[in-house]
Amino acid sequence: MPGAHAQRGRSHVRSLRPRDGRQADERDHVRTVLHGDRRRRDRRRSGTRPAVLPAPRGRGRRGIEDARGVNVRPEILAIAVPALPAASFVLLAAFGRRLGGRAHWVALAAVFGSLACSVALLLHIAAGGEGAVIHATFPWAIVGGRPVEFGVFVDGLSASVLVMVAVVAAMVFTYAAGYMCGDERYGWFFSAFSLFLTSMFALVISSNLLQVMVFWEVMGLCSYLLIGFWYEREESRRACIKAFITTRIGDMGFLAGTALLWIRLGSLDLRELPRLVEEADPRFLALAALLLLMGAVGKSAQFPLHVWLPDAMAGPTPVSGLLHSATMVAAGVFLVARTYPVFEASHFALPFITGVGVV
Repeated sequence: MPGAHAQRGRSHVRSLRPRDGRQADERDHVRTVLHGDRRRRDRRRSGTRPAVLPAPRGRGRRGIEDARGVNVRPEILAIAVPALPAASFVLLAAFGRRLGGRAHWVALAAVFGSLACSVALLLHIAAGGEGAVIHATFPWAIVGGRPVEFGVFVDGLSASVLVMVAVVAAMVFTYAAGYMCGDERYGWFFSAFSLFLTSMFALVISSNLLQVMVFWEVMGLCSYLLIGFWYEREESRRACIKAFITTRIGDMGFLAGTALLWIRLGSLDLRELPRLVEEADPRFLALAALLLLMGAVGKSAQFPLHVWLPDAMAGPTPVSGLLHSATMVAAGVFLVARTYPVFEASHFALPFITGVGVV
């Protein structure tokens, strides 16, 4: 028995009182006997003062991680991606002149924050496996008895595009901080730059075609302002007007295709699009696909609406880098990829897309 000395012939503990039914903490004259009291001469004997016991292996580290971990909903991360540059746009539009040469710090903080959120979203989608999506909507209006919703829709495609755009934007913004240094409209430049990036991020995570079209047009307006940033030059004025008119021609097709899908399918939800096109007439889908392709051709500077892109070099070099790399030009490709079920079900639009790409 613990506490007895077998060498002395003690097989039991002397003066051990039987339990009287009351708890130990209710008896003031009885104290719990614990092993290892350091006040005893013999440290192997029992005592009344508890010793400090080591924590089980791995328990301490897990507790620190749990205490320091932050559980953020993926929908919040998705909204934060465009919200950060949007906040940068508002701050720089209001205080850009006061900030002067320090205005780029606000824009850089926003774009690197969006990059971190984009990477977190991509890791979340990758951990969820095939078919993992982030989808959240809220009603915005009712048109013709049909609800119009705004929300976020992030899958593997949109998460990858978010990271790509954020990486390129971070590099371009960093380069622009030095390139535009000394310009008298330094703060305004980064304000418009932030709005352009906001519209691109919001377009990528949009949950329906109407939402895509809204941010599509905001991005076109920002490109007009950025290409014509040096409006004192005749070349810049002509280039921004040419880009605006050419892309608006393509946007007319995008608007018509979106309206046609709304009338015939009754919904513009991108998540429901594959199911809706299965029951639609292929001839109708072919017309809708060609109209959507018209918008993508204008934005991506494909034949025959490619004439605006060379003249866009009249704007500041960071603007050209952002337009030509992974934002405005890539938006048309993203539109085709996002509405691919319409093109696939039409049996006619895919060869037409191939022909446009070859030209």
